[in-house]
Amino acid sequence: MDKGTQVAPEPSALSSEGAPRAGRGSTIWIRVGAWVVAVSVGAAQAWATRFTMNPDGISYLDIGDAYWRHDWHNAINAYWSPLYSWILGLFINVIKPTPYWEYPLAHLVNFLIYVAALGCFEFFLAAFISQHQVQSKLLADREIGIPSWAWWLTGYSVFASSALLLITLALVTPDMCVMALVFLVSGLLLRTRKKNATRTTFVLLGVVLGVGYLAKAVMFPLAFLFLLTLIVQISGDAKQRREVALALFAFALIAAPFVLVLSVQKGRFTFGDSGRITYEIFLNKVAVFTPTGSALAHPVRIIFTDPIAHEFRQPIDGTYPPWYDPSYWHEGLAPRFDFTSELRILAFGCATNLFIIGSVFQQLNFTVGLFLLYFANPSPWACFKSALKGSPLLLIPAIIAIGAYVCVYTEPRYVAPFVAVLWMIAFAGVHLHHSAGMTRLVSTVVIGIAITTAASLFSRSVRDWRQPPPDYVQAAEAFRNNGVDPGAKIAVISDQPFDRGGAFVARLAGAKIIAQAIEPSRVFGKDRKREDEVLKAFANAGARFALTDSIMAGLEPCWHKVGTGPYSLCALDALTLRTND
Repeated sequence: MDKGTQVAPEPSALSSEGAPRAGRGSTIWIRVGAWVVAVSVGAAQAWATRFTMNPDGISYLDIGDAYWRHDWHNAINAYWSPLYSWILGLFINVIKPTPYWEYPLAHLVNFLIYVAALGCFEFFLAAFISQHQVQSKLLADREIGIPSWAWWLTGYSVFASSALLLITLALVTPDMCVMALVFLVSGLLLRTRKKNATRTTFVLLGVVLGVGYLAKAVMFPLAFLFLLTLIVQISGDAKQRREVALALFAFALIAAPFVLVLSVQKGRFTFGDSGRITYEIFLNKVAVFTPTGSALAHPVRIIFTDPIAHEFRQPIDGTYPPWYDPSYWHEGLAPRFDFTSELRILAFGCATNLFIIGSVFQQLNFTVGLFLLYFANPSPWACFKSALKGSPLLLIPAIIAIGAYVCVYTEPRYVAPFVAVLWMIAFAGVHLHHSAGMTRLVSTVVIGIAITTAASLFSRSVRDWRQPPPDYVQAAEAFRNNGVDPGAKIAVISDQPFDRGGAFVARLAGAKIIAQAIEPSRVFGKDRKREDEVLKAFANAGARFALTDSIMAGLEPCWHKVGTGPYSLCALDALTLRTND
């Protein structure tokens, strides 16, 4: 051999200096440790937030009950997707918790979905590492990327941060379901590009896309985007195009029945109205719960005008009908494009995404780590181009999904799975000159990201560990002692119907809100006659009780405290009898 000739070592024999080899066996303890940390922190967060509730959660719980009792009229809903309701309904109606434990059980369900999402992410991450083989490819050119052990550590950090900081287990929503399914889809997409990809892989891809639609309506158009991207990638392979058609067929088998039911119910084609209504609310500034306008097919009925009080006893069921099925109350309205509003919502969406990657409370540690690794390369742009070229199957759908939310309304929990995928793609672009110094830099950055992520998660998950039950839990327990039986119809007087406003109490007590007045300061003003007239309007609408969280309640002598919180209850039957006398 010529003395001046240098032969690069076999890629499979190389590893970052001092780092474990790329084999799965060498990373088992990293993976086990990551699972222990991720599950522990998730359990801590679920416990710390066990009593919290949100408006969407009330609707999903109600719809789950409707499916369980075969009340199809109220179960089929064009705003809320069914999968999460099915899961909640199963647990609630099989275990049958007491009111005290109902919301904690919902958070247990969230935690179990989170663990399932972690498993789905492992499936995706294994496929991602297998496809890219970043270390061995780059080492052949005397460069290094993210070594195998670091990929697992980085990947789990990305997952835990996205799941527990962007989505969280505090909210009773299907976003964790969506995250799990996006990871499954991403892993299956990567596997379709293998030479030994089987027909089963394509069928499973279609099935998972269909289930994704049942988890959230936005996954319906995204399913076609995923499949279209796949078709473009295999444009020259007739056999695989047939396999993609099979995936489309499997998707249709899962999605079509619900699309058909919704379309029949609405008398028009629809795969869900959540996007349309969200656009109306955030861009056209339509009232969320009680929209107005001459075009409305089912306007919420006004039973008192000064202050305004509404009644919505029929035909929608649920704890709080205006939010149980917004598609019914918004029917007749059509989204209107407004350039100024669109600019405002675009700015808000961009700011939200910048907050995700730029806030110390979100994912700034990933941004800083990626910045250090890219700029350690003499040409950071080369890393960026490498990332863009690496995974178009995943990159294009993720960017378009985030862009779609930016155009309508963005919350971190909506974009979390797509942000996680983009982080993985971005780190795949890292390639540096092979040297001991660069190897140490990669290791330091990856370990630093893992430590800062774990520290942030632990601090946020355990700070509310001893949180006492909220006022609405105590009030719901006191309802039974005050004659509020399950199924009782009540009215609420509050600035807003959720949080302390009444719906969280009513759900636990099994009561139904059928009327509301949202200006307590005017109801409980100096004019006692106005308060009396509002309560009579509630009684005439069919309400048996009125509930308020206002400290101003008490002018009408029917009010008395329930629980130790701010709630007061008035028995309208007794008020009506007294008035008649």
